[in-house]
Amino acid sequence: YGDLYVQGVGPRGFPLRLQATEVSINPVEFNPDFTVRMIPKVEWAALLEVVDTLHLTEVPKEPIQGYEHNEEFLRKMHHVLLEVEVLGTLVKRPTALPLAC
Repeated sequence: YGDLYVQGVGPRGFPLRLQATEVSINPVEFNPDFTVRMIPKVEWAALLEVVDTLHLTEVPKEPIQGYEHNEEFLRKMHHVLLEVEVLGTLVKRPTALPLAC
């Protein structure tokens, strides 16, 4: 199965798009230390696309310098990463992208 692939799609699944059909906001206690540890693990391009698609709070194009001590930034990221739950999705691909297996 390792040889199955989709032409034109990179190893992280781009340019396939997920479209949320149902979203839930579930409050989670703010933990700045946990959020700081999550930031370096975020695939920023994918996060920006999801934030835009779901019309969530605006997120900078990359982590801001000194984010470890910026509570406003950490609260935004906490919300996006931990409180937004996508319950249903549709997978979309550009019409010009052929699928090959």
